[in-house]
Amino acid sequence: MEEHHSDPKLELTRASIHSINTIRKWALFLSVIGFIMMVFLVIFGFSFGAIIEKIAGDIGDPYTYTVMGFIYLVMAIIYFFPILYLYRFSTNARKSIEQNDSEALTTAFRFLKDHYVYIGILMAMATGLYLLSMVALVVIYLFM
Repeated sequence: MEEHHSDPKLELTRASIHSINTIRKWALFLSVIGFIMMVFLVIFGFSFGAIIEKIAGDIGDPYTYTVMGFIYLVMAIIYFFPILYLYRFSTNARKSIEQNDSEALTTAFRFLKDHYVYIGILMAMATGLYLLSMVALVVIYLFM
């Protein structure tokens, strides 16, 4: 025998709406700062070689400077998506509060979920790289 469940209704209290509004303001602030920092990463990525060359002169390999600049550009690309998700959370949360729009709130929380999933995957990858680096260092040490 199959039971039919209607969609659960969830009502937001004034305190909940206030909390969501506060969260969305901080998310907007963090995303705007994130976009600004991302622009700095891109500028620095494109100008890294020239800056280091001015500081250090002709010491070092110019290819290394190019690779380092490229790494900054890759970091900016990786950084873009969680910042975008945070910004979209903020704008949809604002719309949901101002227009009493449940669909916009659902969209806002989907973007917040996407933000945390992305950050979680990055953390898992970083942890894996750290562990791999530690194992590699131990192996290198043992064979020296």
